[in-house]
Amino acid sequence: MKEIKLLEQYCNYEEHFRLIEEGSEVLSKTSENEYLCVRLDGIGLSKKYLKDSIKDNRFTGLMWQALDSTYDVLHRKAPTDAQNIFLCAIICSDEASFILNSQENYFEGRLFKIVTTIASTFSSFFTGGGFTAKRKKTEQRIGGSFDGRPLILSSTDEVSDYLAYRFATYIRNTNSKLLRIEGVSSDELYSDENYNNIVFYEAMIKKLELQEKSDVISSEPVIFIPDSNGKLTGSRYNSFSEFLEEVPQKISSLEFK
Repeated sequence: MKEIKLLEQYCNYEEHFRLIEEGSEVLSKTSENEYLCVRLDGIGLSKKYLKDSIKDNRFTGLMWQALDSTYDVLHRKAPTDAQNIFLCAIICSDEASFILNSQENYFEGRLFKIVTTIASTFSSFFTGGGFTAKRKKTEQRIGGSFDGRPLILSSTDEVSDYLAYRFATYIRNTNSKLLRIEGVSSDELYSDENYNNIVFYEAMIKKLELQEKSDVISSEPVIFIPDSNGKLTGSRYNSFSEFLEEVPQKISSLEFK
């Protein structure tokens, strides 16, 4: 029950971050001590590659590879001693969010330039990786592009809340997908009463004996945090509670000078 309450709490941040996104879209630059999040969303990729599965190692591997490569070519765009513009990043399904630290960068904080640079760079690496990766003859090649949008966050606490919101939303939405795949009717699943209803999802998962399949969902998102030497490390968590116990503390302890 505690896990359900935590998921509900952070899924309810949707309106908060929607308003931040709307406000950020009309700005041209970030201000001092603000944290720019660039949220990338695959254009039609979930429907094309992930519609009928809750886990796809090939797709996740390409997302990870594209994020690593994007970080490698862009993270030094900074005049600071730390030589790093990024605070952290997260991958959830066909979405990736890069969060910049609050220090100076060679983009001079220009939102349009930063968002388009990260979105185009990530799209290039994702598609390039998909078209060169080894695959079985029966497997389709993976490729596609990502749109980008800015969210200007005010503090490391808000950064942690954003990561938790994306993580919780992924768990909720993927449990809904699991129930659809396992035969729960659209009329029941998407009714006004049950749509995005985490308590209903948990009850149905228990009823249909899907707990083992559901348990793996929380270990799919990947959180990326660079160390003091600029090396990027990806971490997964067995539960949302475990994520909340570790990630906010790691984020708040990071310093870039």
